[in-house]
Amino acid sequence: MSRGLRLILTLTLPLAVAILVATLMPMPKGVPGNDKMQHMLAFGALALPTAMVRPRWALWSVLATVAYGGLIEVMQPWFGRSADLLDLRADAIGAVCGAILGGVLHLPARALWRRVLGTIAPQRA
Repeated sequence: MSRGLRLILTLTLPLAVAILVATLMPMPKGVPGNDKMQHMLAFGALALPTAMVRPRWALWSVLATVAYGGLIEVMQPWFGRSADLLDLRADAIGAVCGAILGGVLHLPARALWRRVLGTIAPQRA
């Protein structure tokens, strides 16, 4: 497995699990913030690492993230929550924004990653 794929999985899998748990738990009363904004931020954060590490995968990242959001919306009634197409729209908007931001951050992140690895990796003679 390539280093880039390992990084993508390390960043996205825990976040995907956290989003799943948070969106299927019963909704606590008095949660601060705008529900749609929370969806956009969560699903933007989910799409961002893939687009940042592998910009060519950005479209697939968005499609997978939106499909994941759709699956969650379908599952929510089984957990006492209501499915909402506006939540799915917020998920899609967040995924697109996250992928765009990931693409913008690709080159600076790559330069930083190489600088950090260059200082840690042993020097070859």
